[in-house]
Amino acid sequence: MKNLFLHLIVTLTVLFSCRQAGTDDNETVNKNTPASYDLYVAGNDENNTASYWKNTAKTILSSGAGCTATKVTVDNTDVYVEGIKIDPSTYIPKYYYWKNNIRYDIEQQLGLQPSDGFKLKDMAFKNGDVYIVGNIKNPSSTNMNDAYQLCYWKNGSKTVLHTHNAGTLTSESDMEIINNDIYITATKNYNSGNYDAGYYKNGTYYFLSNTKNFFKFLYNASGVYLIARHRQTGALEEYNLSANTYMAFPSYINPIDFRNVEWDNGNKYYTSLQNYYKNSTQYSLGSAGSPFVFCDDFKVLDNNIYKILHKDNSGIDYKVYINNVEVLTTTNTGNQNGRFRSLTIIPN
Repeated sequence: MKNLFLHLIVTLTVLFSCRQAGTDDNETVNKNTPASYDLYVAGNDENNTASYWKNTAKTILSSGAGCTATKVTVDNTDVYVEGIKIDPSTYIPKYYYWKNNIRYDIEQQLGLQPSDGFKLKDMAFKNGDVYIVGNIKNPSSTNMNDAYQLCYWKNGSKTVLHTHNAGTLTSESDMEIINNDIYITATKNYNSGNYDAGYYKNGTYYFLSNTKNFFKFLYNASGVYLIARHRQTGALEEYNLSANTYMAFPSYINPIDFRNVEWDNGNKYYTSLQNYYKNSTQYSLGSAGSPFVFCDDFKVLDNNIYKILHKDNSGIDYKVYINNVEVLTTTNTGNQNGRFRSLTIIPN
């Protein structure tokens, strides 16, 4: 029934199209949509308990009180949900993930102690394997320049990528498993701020730049790409790993306001806080007259647009839309407010 419900929504929007606010053009959606698919949303319910929604059905995650569900991934038939819990007195985070609603403490699973200072960077799940990338204190440190290790774990087996000082603790480390290869973005810091940025493929480092940060992998039939941002100017580029070439973002994309980029069926979608571009055409993320205009997540599949929007800068009230049709909303009671954080779409 849930699949049918969502399929009917998309069918209606395909038949009648969907006018986006802020433009005179209709955003045309693909008529060849999947026969059925599932929409997964990660977040918190009105009782501040980590939860996820499959279409409109909510699953309250076990031992999820006070936790935040940040991302949901579906690997074959297994549902993985990443989560975090912040200690209100120390502000120290604890990292968890759920597999089919069984919670795992990541530090315990990796054999780490609180003194190791673990900081999660990213996770991936592929064919039943669990991949984790993060920083820990170097147990064999000799000076401040090798005080930390950037590592990844595959099913608990640790690989040290490099040692570094505290200067790169906050740098991005995006992880993607592409054709069974492990890709991880990384920034190194040697001594006094000489930043060295690139990526790892299966543990081998590829230096790319001293002046740019690399923060997201994209891939399609033509190859693997990285999104790069210049540290001083903020200029954005696509880097083609196989061709070793850069292509600047279109001039109409404001680097200051840029949030994310999605590729789908040969189209490129660029999102900002309240707008998005499909190639060179700008659209408003929210409908005309709607207070839901601030974007938390944005995905595209088969030219159909999925987005999480919230109502105002305080983040109260969240809605999920497919092609501008509302399909899910938070339930708020008293001082408790639900929140949607990310979404995933799985064709069947």
